[in-house]
Formats: sequence, structure tokens, C-alpha cells
Amino acid sequence: MTANPSRLLLAAALLAGAAAAPAQAATIRHVETTGTDNPSCSAAAPCRTLDSAIGIAQGGDTIKLGEGTFDDPGVVAKPLTFEGAGPATVIAGGLTLGADTTVRSLRATSAGHAYTLYVPSGYAPALHVEDVVVDGADTAVEIRGGSLTADRVTVVGTSSEAQGLNFDGSSAVLRQVTFDATSGLLRSVRHGNGNMRIEDSRLAGRYGASSVAGDLTIERSRIDATGVALSLNAGSAGATRAVAVSDSVLIGRGTSDAGTALSAQNLSDGATLGVDVRRSTLVARGGDSHALSLQNAGGTIEATLTGSIAAAETDIRAFGASVSAAGSAFRTAEAEPGGGVTAPGTAGNLAIDPGLAADGSLPAGSPLVDAADVTLLPSDARDAAGAPRLTDGDGDGEARMDVGGLERPVPPAPQLPQAPPDPAGPQTPPAATAPDALAPVVRGLKIRRGTRRVARFTLSEAAEVRVTLRRVGGRTVRRVVRRKAAGVARIKFRRADLARPGRYAVRVVAVDAASNRSAPVKRTFRVHPR
Repeated sequence: MTANPSRLLLAAALLAGAAAAPAQAATIRHVETTGTDNPSCSAAAPCRTLDSAIGIAQGGDTIKLGEGTFDDPGVVAKPLTFEGAGPATVIAGGLTLGADTTVRSLRATSAGHAYTLYVPSGYAPALHVEDVVVDGADTAVEIRGGSLTADRVTVVGTSSEAQGLNFDGSSAVLRQVTFDATSGLLRSVRHGNGNMRIEDSRLAGRYGASSVAGDLTIERSRIDATGVALSLNAGSAGATRAVAVSDSVLIGRGTSDAGTALSAQNLSDGATLGVDVRRSTLVARGGDSHALSLQNAGGTIEATLTGSIAAAETDIRAFGASVSAAGSAFRTAEAEPGGGVTAPGTAGNLAIDPGLAADGSLPAGSPLVDAADVTLLPSDARDAAGAPRLTDGDGDGEARMDVGGLERPVPPAPQLPQAPPDPAGPQTPPAATAPDALAPVVRGLKIRRGTRRVARFTLSEAAEVRVTLRRVGGRTVRRVVRRKAAGVARIKFRRADLARPGRYAVRVVAVDAASNRSAPVKRTFRVHPR
């Protein structure tokens, strides 16, 4: 791809625009494919070209574009708002921006240019992009100075070497931004400078995101890459960086490179990189895959993993770096010379295979469902899909948080099988009866001792019984779902469930065929050392 030659004259155009006329009231200029260029570009007499509207516009004006395709206007050297009529409004060749600009409700295509939305070096405008689709065969959005705020934006890569966003400005906020790799995308985001926040967004490509300088925050987002989902570098010598990932899912599928969910490297003398992963899922597929891989050879890398899942061939690898994990699930950890990792199965961590689905979600019956420490939960927290974090994913009547970045939905109520059709044919329907609104009742819950502990209780009617065994102040040990008839019911626990001495709590909830749910019944007991 080659840059538009007119953009090479950017500096001269910006200097010319600097000699601005005195400020006037903002005016709305109109451009339509059926218009004719004129000195007003009014609603009654719209212009035909963007060049004409920009030429007569004053700083602060809005240029409204109708449906249709409009040619690249060259350099925009004054603060303007470009507002289209939705994706049917197309700016072919994009925009080169040297002043504060808002771009809203349109589609911008590269049309053979190297960049679609472009802020050159030496300028620092504030760019706001809202409800826009940006296509790019080379780089869709290139920001070399200033700030970026993007809301509800879709970036479409149109070649295997395309970059979504290349950012070297002062600050960036991405909210509900989707990077579409269907037609090819090398990397969704390259974060080269300044601080960046990514919220409620979807990243894809061979490399999801790479970040080499400035602080980075990722919340409630999904990065699904064929190689490395998130690649971090500590930056220049002596730099200090903080990276925080929460309520998100990072997947490195290993189809183009060795799969890695989160990779961090520090080769700079005296540089410090801190990585904080909370309530998130890191998954890598393929041979020699790593969910969390840290390599430090020059400064310091310190990572924390809290309420999260790391799942790969090698879940965690730390070379000269440290990883402190709590309330998380991972089975394998390698600490090479100078490195340290919390051992699997210690400090409240679970050394289990989470059995994740392809999208990183938990399967039904997983011990990680409703098993996270609720004290780790901020108010109004949502998961990577936007669902509430307090969800009754195991159907025991108590809404709790799952380990990882995705909550399992509330299971459907059990349905009893329907009676077969009457061979005699349709019969006169019985008189209508009132729906069952009476909830089942669980009474007399006791924990019987013997060769195995048994929960014994009485049911007022036939129901699906959901029993949760939990260590008091700790994690869920086992969940049992059984169909039981009315009367005395028993649930046996395995010896392995109660291998550790201490206090345990049993919770029983019954759900009948009409989806009526009983009040939960609880009982605690103690297991003494053998």
C-alpha cells in the first residue's frame, strides 16, 4: 500500500489552517451525492464534495453527509465533526487529521491508502470516533500523536497483513470496539505509547494485542487470536509499567504460532512490569502452549493471578519472574532459574482441568462454577460477555461468582417427561386446574456419620435435589444433583470430598416440576483429623 501523495503536504496545510478566522457560531454543513458545490453547503443547497464543505467550514462546524460514497478530502486542518447517515455513508480513502475531530455514524475505507484514519507525527489532536466502521488493508487507524476515544466501532481487516489500530499517542479509550478478522488481520491493537483502556471489546487476528509502553487496562473483553492473544513488553530501560486484566477471556489458539494467552517479556535494564489478572480466563491451545508466560532478563516482572483460570499444555511459565496466585485454577507451573510460582493446589488454588469449551466457558457441573471468593467482586461487576457476575450457575439457589472470565448461565428448571398420546384418540380435556404454585419443602436435614458421610432429609414432594458441599470459609468441594421421590432422601459424599479436617457446610435446595424452588436448608459439621 502507498500513502496518498496529498498527505505528504500535511504540514503545509496545517500551517495554513492555523491562520484561522475569528471564532463563529457552529454551523451544520451538508454534503449529498446529488448536491452541487456552492458557498453555503446548507440543507436546502447541499454541496457535492467533502473538499468544498471543509473549505468553507469554520472550526467547530459539523459536516453532515448523506448516503453514498464521498472521496478522500485530503488534509483536515481545522476542528470539525463529520456525521454520516450510518454505514451507507462511505468516505473512500479515509481522513487525515491534524486538529480535534469527531467522526460519527459512517464507514471509512482505505481505497488503496496506507491508513484509513490517520493522525501524523508532530500533531496531537483529540480524536473521537463513534458508531463507525473502518476498513483497512494496511493500517485501519494510525495515531502518532494526541488522544483517541472510540465507542461502538468496528475495525475490519481486509488482508492478512492488516493492522487494526497502531497507537503512539498520549491516551486511548476503546469501548465496545470489535476487530473483525474474517477477511484477514495480522494484529488488532499495537499499543506503542501512552496509556490505554480497552472495555467491552472484541479483539482478533494472528496477534490480538501487543503493548510496549504506557499503562494498559483491559476489562470485560475477549481477545481471540490464532497465535498470541496479548503480548507485553516492559518498555525502555528504567521504565515502570502496570497492566491490569479483569473479567476477560484471552485465547491463543496455536493455529498460526505456538498458542499463548498472555506473554510478557522484559529485556530492559531496570525496567519493571507489573501484571495483575483478576477474574479472567487465559487459554492456549496446541503443542508447547502457555496460558501465562513470563520472561525476565533485565529488570523485574511481577504477576498476580486472582480468581482466574490458566489452561494450556503448560499453564504458567515464569523465567526470572514471579507469579503469585490465589483462588485460581491451574495444574502445571514451571519456575525456571530466578523465577517463582505459587504451587498448584495451594493458597486456595485448584489443581484441576477446567474442561473449557472452545469459547472459554465452563461446562455444566464444573467445580469452578459458583466457586469463587465473592470478596474479590467489585460492585456491579460483569463478565466478558456482559453478564452479571453473581449468577446461580449451579442452580442451588445461591448466586455466586464463577472462577474465570465467564459466568455459567442459570440452568433451566427440570421438565418431567410428557405422557404418551392416548391410542383411543383425543379425549375431552379435563377441567382446567390452577397451576402448581406450592414450593417443595426440605425438612430435618442431618449429617449421619459412618464409613461415609450421608446427608439425610425429608421431601414434601418429588423434586430435583441440588446439594452443595463446601468448606466453611473456603471453596466448594462437591455439587450433587439428583431426582428424589417424596419422603426420606439420602445423598452420600465420597471419602475424598472430606479428606481435609475442618468445618464443612451442606446446603440443600429442591426444585419441583413446576420450577417452584424450596427455601435453602443448611447444616454444618466438623471433620476431625484421623
